[in-house]
Amino acid sequence: MGIMTFIRYKKFGNRVYAYEVTAYYDKEQKRPRQKVKYLGKLTEEGIKRVRSSSLPRISLNYGDVACLIRIAQDLGLEQTLKSCYGDDVANAILALAVNRIVRGTSLRNFKVWYEDTYLSKLTPLQNPSSQNLSRILDSIGLDERSMMRFFKAWHERNGVQSTITYDITSLSSSSSHIDILEYGYNRDNDELPQLNLGLVAAMETEIPLYFKVFPGSINDVVTLRNLLLEIQSIGMHGTIFILDRGFYSMTNIGELLREGMWFVVPMPFHVKEAQQIISKTRVDSPGNPVSFKGRIIYMSNGRIEIEGEEIGYFLYFDEMRRSKETNTFYSRLIEVETKLNGRKIHSWEQADRVVEDVAGKLAPYFSWKVVDGTLRLTRRFRTISRAVNMMGKTILLYNGDMSWDTALAFYRSRDMIEKMFETIKNDLGTLPLRVHKENTVKGYLLVIFTSLALYFGLLRRMRDSGLLKEYSVEGLLLELAKIKKIELLDGSEVTSEVSRKERAILQKLQLDDIVPKT
Repeated sequence: MGIMTFIRYKKFGNRVYAYEVTAYYDKEQKRPRQKVKYLGKLTEEGIKRVRSSSLPRISLNYGDVACLIRIAQDLGLEQTLKSCYGDDVANAILALAVNRIVRGTSLRNFKVWYEDTYLSKLTPLQNPSSQNLSRILDSIGLDERSMMRFFKAWHERNGVQSTITYDITSLSSSSSHIDILEYGYNRDNDELPQLNLGLVAAMETEIPLYFKVFPGSINDVVTLRNLLLEIQSIGMHGTIFILDRGFYSMTNIGELLREGMWFVVPMPFHVKEAQQIISKTRVDSPGNPVSFKGRIIYMSNGRIEIEGEEIGYFLYFDEMRRSKETNTFYSRLIEVETKLNGRKIHSWEQADRVVEDVAGKLAPYFSWKVVDGTLRLTRRFRTISRAVNMMGKTILLYNGDMSWDTALAFYRSRDMIEKMFETIKNDLGTLPLRVHKENTVKGYLLVIFTSLALYFGLLRRMRDSGLLKEYSVEGLLLELAKIKKIELLDGSEVTSEVSRKERAILQKLQLDDIVPKT
């Protein structure tokens, strides 16, 4: 690699300054480097040398990273990390977490980005190289005791009186050196091995509280027992557990009852108890309409015995939802019929395989035969009627003293954790995992967890202040990134001019003190 020289222009306020940049390869450190030489101010006559001790020496991105670090401080996240890991490791976790939200670079490119931001002052790192960061992540994953101390302290700050929800998602990786990566049900429909990430979040504060890693082949229903023991060990007692139907089993209900956990969990329609509840209840009778958030639904309730204990259930029926579900269902049935009825079956094809490939989950609603080399489908009326009878209905099991509207509100608000999974995979650029050791994966997931806490901490402030109507998280941070810290040749620092729009954002977020007042 040879030497390359070019001119870089930087604008500070209304003035533009020119710098000569010489790029070269450092043979000793075995990496590219740059030398920067100040040339002068850009004028109509060209570049004019200005001699002053107050000329800008370097400009650092400030507004976006300072906003996120303040969120970390206000949530108690920075202090919690430092109390469990010490300043150096905590600063690395925070810096990497902010990077995932603002830029999302690889570890290899992190140092270049980091040194161009004010994070180098807010979260100082002695060695931000990718090799050192990988060692830090590996040490975090290896130190399970410190991670559990962190979760305990974090819960004490943010989840003491919380209703919590738990769900699981898959994270894929192309690495072949991590034992926990296995093939299993992949929620992203890719063909890579995966691990499963279980996440516990506080519903009132919309803050993640805890995560646990499972092998990729483990399904949702079997993850609950050990998770219950672990979250209780960090102090999660007296909370209400909101679960999705993927966690329903007699065993899990029994575990929740034995551990004294309050819960709301939907009952899948394929279990006989659900079918009995629906068959014996005329939920749409005139005595059952209720209003939920301005919408009329039907509600019936009762008791059922599970694992030797009697617990309550609410049966809900939503006519508007049923209409949408039946329309979608019959549209898909007709689409399958159109594709398959009269289709030629060649000698090398199996009719069963052809139908299953095209119909997928709708195959059980048809019977079929081959007549003169073509498929003939017939609808299975009884099976279809049973499915349609379930549409628009939900059965929620619960224990303790809970009203029908509280249980329904809890369950419907659990889509928050789906938004967290979407944020992890899309906004934080987590997939595919690009680390190659199991301990490093666990350390990296703590960084992702920290990013998630910052992201949703900022998101909640934006919602509370009305800013979410004007900006996405990304758009707001891009606006704040225009605020720079300028380091002058005499060593002093100034903040670039703050526009009216940027100051209004900071005031609404209650962060206006991160910039000087005018």
